[in-house]
Amino acid sequence: MISVFIYMWIFFIVYEIFFIIAFEGNVERLQKMIKFNTSVIKDYDNLENDMKYMLLTAAIITIPFMIMLLIGLTTIYWQIFTIWIGMLIFVNVATKIFGVNKITVGLNTFVNLGFSLFIVMNHSHFGIVNLF
Repeated sequence: MISVFIYMWIFFIVYEIFFIIAFEGNVERLQKMIKFNTSVIKDYDNLENDMKYMLLTAAIITIPFMIMLLIGLTTIYWQIFTIWIGMLIFVNVATKIFGVNKITVGLNTFVNLGFSLFIVMNHSHFGIVNLF
């Protein structure tokens, strides 16, 4: 079971790397998505490609990512996941205050990529179980 967990984190790492590669376009898509009211979607086929991409990303990446974060709270690495969730709350508060820009999106990407890499590297190399 733990190997499935680690493979999912590797999948999220690959996604974050692709997100960094196309960083400028992704920031623009996120800014456009914030302005777009998703509650008024009547027909998916008539949406712009950027909106389709963002909705698909939310369904395929974001929701499983949040589920994996909650599952991580039940593992022996619960302290790492608690700190990670705290950092994500901090980044979301910063995003609410400063808006969606390159700094807040980059901070979110850095936090997710850093913690994902730490989880995978900790499992395979470091072996840190308790932080405190």
